[in-house]
Amino acid sequence: MELFRITPIVNNKGNASEEALVQFFEVGYDEKALIKLIGLITLRAFTNYVFANTKIPVDFPAIESIA
Repeated sequence: MELFRITPIVNNKGNASEEALVQFFEVGYDEKALIKLIGLITLRAFTNYVFANTKIPVDFPAIESIA
């Protein structure tokens, strides 16, 4: 399966063009993959916004080195 660039979706604030969607499906992805992709984009945007506005790390706290 070919790699699909998510740029057409992200750059248009989630409003992908018909051409971008056709290309997405032509390389072998299905509607389930589209929903998963949108979910991943949403999660990434959410975590970026949380950190940018609160400086609270979204990831688990760093652990102490055992070395």
